Amino acid sequence: FSDRLSMGFSLVAPQGGAMNYGDDFVGRYAASRVSLAAVGASPSLGYKVNDRLSLGAGVSIIYTQFEETIAINQSALVPGPGTLPDGKVRFDNLTDLGYQPFAGLTYYLSDQLMLGVVYRAEMDVNLEGDLNFRNLAFPTPPANDIEIDWDNPQTLKAGLRYEFAPGKRLTFSANWEDWSAFS
Repeated sequence: FSDRLSMGFSLVAPQGGAMNYGDDFVGRYAASRVSLAAVGASPSLGYKVNDRLSLGAGVSIIYTQFEETIAINQSALVPGPGTLPDGKVRFDNLTDLGYQPFAGLTYYLSDQLMLGVVYRAEMDVNLEGDLNFRNLAFPTPPANDIEIDWDNPQTLKAGLRYEFAPGKRLTFSANWEDWSAFS
């Protein structure tokens, strides 16, 4: 916008992963298929206070999707002779749209040494979706909706950059994440 005020935008996948072990996996009663994906869009503003100090802030708008399939050992639940095939429970299309504010600064301690600090606030994830049961030998439970909630922890990251020759830099960084808040 000017020599001092800038706007930025990023699009990232801040978390995600998946696994699919199939129907014969020995651990299928804990999970046989899991998928977690998140996409975040982050508009931000930066302001150059002077030649040494710049400040920035923004918000990440994060869309999260989760799905999971778990086998149900019906032979252990239903008395009687014979072996029953596994039933299944599926958490389908659990989604949430949340936000996570952040703020940061860069400060030049000297012409060669720069300090950077970024803080990200805690983010509440409240997934809601469908609960589906399949192939059950007993009456299907009356539930058809599910909610799963957790908190992404707040974080604080700091880094130093020292330019000891033109184009040659040494960097150091440290971070703190409040995992005690991860529910």
